[in-house]
Amino acid sequence: MFEGVKSLLGLKSEPPDDHILYRYSIADAPLIERALSRLPDVGVELGLCFTIRSLTEIARTIAEHRSGIQSGELPTSGDWALVALQGACEDARSLFNNVRFYEDGCFDGMKVPDYEEMIADIASTASNHWIVKKVSVAADGDLRNAPAESIRLSVSVSCDPPSMPFEIMAGKHFDWTLIYRLNERLPSNCLKRFAVLLDGNATIVFLSPDEIKNLNALCGYHFFYEEEINIRDITK
Repeated sequence: MFEGVKSLLGLKSEPPDDHILYRYSIADAPLIERALSRLPDVGVELGLCFTIRSLTEIARTIAEHRSGIQSGELPTSGDWALVALQGACEDARSLFNNVRFYEDGCFDGMKVPDYEEMIADIASTASNHWIVKKVSVAADGDLRNAPAESIRLSVSVSCDPPSMPFEIMAGKHFDWTLIYRLNERLPSNCLKRFAVLLDGNATIVFLSPDEIKNLNALCGYHFFYEEEINIRDITK
């Protein structure tokens, strides 16, 4: 029932073997390099990786990482922008300062410290605007039983200004309502927001609403930062 919503979000199914129109390869590097060069125009901040490696080298690394992936559609210029944004680097955190990318399936078997580290890492993309000292997570059940049981996680963010704890659900699929809860706790004078794109993976950015709008236009996908739909439904 959520196919229309999934289409809006950019969620794509794997193509059947007889409908493969494109296989990514190392030859895609120049297209990825061109896309990388356009990302700062929509507010994406180039990270440490770009100070020690050339744009050409980074594009080649991304192309190598994606080599062999198959698609039932020919990539558009927007698709190349998304490929560049999702990136690949020895240290993914050093590629962009205000972007994080999480591959599907990386949430199975997560423990409380894993949740704390991940949420703190996402919050760190806003470090120039929001001081987060520590993230603490407490589970109301045994996480080894998720998702067979409904287990709630209480998340406390030690930050300036102080904020109230909030809850997300534990399970195979990450509860990306986290993005909304973090936005609610940003300082009142902060003009930027966390936004998420779910396309089978999860890409998080920290940008102003205008920059998010421009990124959506560049990629042709929709990054959400307000509660427009129930994210828990479309990730089931």
